[in-house]
Amino acid sequence: MSIFTQEFNILELYTDQMNIYADTGNSTILKKRMELYSLKANITHYNIGDVFPTKVDIVVSGGGQDSSQMEIIEDLLSVKNHLKLLALDSTPMLVVCGMYQLFGNYFQTSTGKKVDGLGIFDAYTIAQDKRLIGNVVANSEAFGKLVGYENHSGQTILGQRATPLAEQIELGFGNDASSKTEGIIYKNTIGTYLHGPVFAKNPKLADYLINCAVTKRMGYEVQLTDDRITKLDKIVEKARKVAEQLQQ
Repeated sequence: MSIFTQEFNILELYTDQMNIYADTGNSTILKKRMELYSLKANITHYNIGDVFPTKVDIVVSGGGQDSSQMEIIEDLLSVKNHLKLLALDSTPMLVVCGMYQLFGNYFQTSTGKKVDGLGIFDAYTIAQDKRLIGNVVANSEAFGKLVGYENHSGQTILGQRATPLAEQIELGFGNDASSKTEGIIYKNTIGTYLHGPVFAKNPKLADYLINCAVTKRMGYEVQLTDDRITKLDKIVEKARKVAEQLQQ
């Protein structure tokens, strides 16, 4: 069985509601990078009331305003078991901002309403009066320097069992106003506040999800390389350096 004859399924959750700062661009970037690696990939959109697909290799979802989160929460909880099983089975996922919050234990709104989350992440979020807005530069032991943009009133507190995506914030806030951590990683599921879309400036995150999906499908680790990716990432690195300079 050749990896290049396989077709991989990228599932994007709630495209209409969860797409602040072009977060749905993450699925487009994933698909394009997979094609540059000579892999076949398609994007399936899951929206309110849809039948949850049976074949899922990667899950992505973006951020949304509080009103958008409330719009999808009933349907999201109805597919809770599907998503928890995927996470437990190490299916790679990326969830951004509002969806990151809903993947935790609960989200408390600015009015004090407590909304149950999926409980995939050992974390909870409480909305505050102060918004955390601006560019972010964060250092991750696993992925190196991460760059992006944040805009959220919810402050996410990680539990004792949680592992942050980035352990040191150079610029910006990340999860909350004081911890100096950004995001979370559980098995192969990543939560982050970084918009952008995040994969555009952080291709290592995209490749992580791709490699996890390929390894899971094939049952062994596959080294994916392509000169086109190498050339593309050199351009990305120049953009990252410019972004970092502008942020200083």
